[in-house]
Amino acid sequence: MPKRMWGVVLPCPTCNIPERTLQSKGLYTRVRLVLDIKEYYYLAAEYHSCKACGGTFIAWDNRILERLPDGIRLKFPVVLTYKYACDQAVTSLLRSRTLGNSPGALQNSIRELHSEQWMRRYVSYLSDCKRHRTSSQQFQQPPVEYERAKELKDLPTAKWFLACYVRDVYNRLESLKAVTTSVLGSVLKIDSTKKMTRKLQGIDINTASWVTNVGNERGQVLNSIVTTSESIASLQPLADGLMSRFEKAGVQPPVLLYTDRDCCSSQEGESKYQLLFHAWPNLLIRLDIFHFMRRCAVGCTSRSLHSDGTSKHSDGTSKHGYHYATFDVTLDDGNVMVAGLRDMACSDAESQLNLLKEVLGDITSSVEHENADKKVMKSIKNLMSDRCIVQQKFNEILQTYRQSILPEVVEEWDIMDDDEKSKVSRMNDLFCGLHDIVGLADQAEEALRVWDKLLYDEKSRVQGSGINKFITGPLWRVLEKEDVSFMDTSARYQRLLECFEEWAQDSTPVLTCQAVVFDDVKLKKDLCDEKLIKEDPDWDPMTKQVLELIFG
Repeated sequence: MPKRMWGVVLPCPTCNIPERTLQSKGLYTRVRLVLDIKEYYYLAAEYHSCKACGGTFIAWDNRILERLPDGIRLKFPVVLTYKYACDQAVTSLLRSRTLGNSPGALQNSIRELHSEQWMRRYVSYLSDCKRHRTSSQQFQQPPVEYERAKELKDLPTAKWFLACYVRDVYNRLESLKAVTTSVLGSVLKIDSTKKMTRKLQGIDINTASWVTNVGNERGQVLNSIVTTSESIASLQPLADGLMSRFEKAGVQPPVLLYTDRDCCSSQEGESKYQLLFHAWPNLLIRLDIFHFMRRCAVGCTSRSLHSDGTSKHSDGTSKHGYHYATFDVTLDDGNVMVAGLRDMACSDAESQLNLLKEVLGDITSSVEHENADKKVMKSIKNLMSDRCIVQQKFNEILQTYRQSILPEVVEEWDIMDDDEKSKVSRMNDLFCGLHDIVGLADQAEEALRVWDKLLYDEKSRVQGSGINKFITGPLWRVLEKEDVSFMDTSARYQRLLECFEEWAQDSTPVLTCQAVVFDDVKLKKDLCDEKLIKEDPDWDPMTKQVLELIFG
């Protein structure tokens, strides 16, 4: 009631002449139900009329509210809709656009507060009725029939809360524009995306292709524009608006602009963004590191998508109570790449498979291919591990999962015969030779420790340098040869096993330096070799026993 309570002079909105003011016509016969945080309340209003044009106006009319002074306008605490009204204390809760602050969540919170307030009043009403009945009985008054308490009013839908928030934003639109256009910066970043335009529905669907945003070094958005392309003509209004904003603000133009593309100069000597921001001749255009890393990921993933002989190396370890897993891939051209190194809560086979899916999903998220992660999984033909129990189980369930996704990523899968499907589904399970070398060294160390404990109570600290000289060293050099295929390593391991069985019975060839594991690997003659084969009547018998213990 601006006229009755504060004596505000209201000019007629229809006549639009300052001399023609509105006259009070009493109170409006209807009240509005207003939703507050804890309860509903009613809003009454004045009724005004203009003697010149005969028009009548309610005090909550937008044409009246727009003509009120700011101090009086702020006293009107309601956002009006068609049937209901909402207190601004409710709409202000939606202004914080954080994760989870949705109209549905606000509706549930308001419903909880309303029900709690209604329950307090209901209990208070019942207590008053009981007290009144007790007093009536004491004074022998006739019994009274009490009215039933009013039911809890239902809340509007979540869409109504969203509509109230939109009206609140519209009422503050000019101030929001002023705040937004006051954002400046010295380092800018421009980027475009299609994700927002894909969410357009109704008549707006397929009306735009790109949403281009410009932000500053503090993460604030300077401007956004919806366009049909990323051409200079489409982005020129965005650039003109930013250049005009900096000029009107009287501040120095930005010195650096990061972009995801078109950072290099064209044949004419200027890049696309130098032509766009022509009023800033000293502006540096650079490619931001995030998109550079994404391009590297896209390049690696694209190569994996077109590779049919990818080998996957997997391993896991536990350090200080934490479990870690690593995945490497070797492409068919021989290049080795690290797919991922992640920690995991559990080191079982199922967890490793889920972790591998997560790694491939992260890598292929920048590639616009359908089922890109599954296509990379399909390209894996060889598995290499240390053959521990967990890795063996992991390889089994990985092969099962790969077979289940082949119908989705292999073209013409339905018309393939069983032999063709078997060839595509087949995977090779390989053993890592490095783990074999480490295992041999650990076995030698453990055998020496047991032998030392039996004879000298672990005080001599014997070492197995000869094992590296005759066995692990030659095996390492064989595995490092580039002209040796992994398909030929089975014969090497078979030869190694035969030598172990022979030397477990008689280790004299190793003791006398006459043992040769691989004919094509020559043993290096050096000072260590001379010391190893030097005869010693006291130690040779015991050394022979130790060697037979190790090989056994």
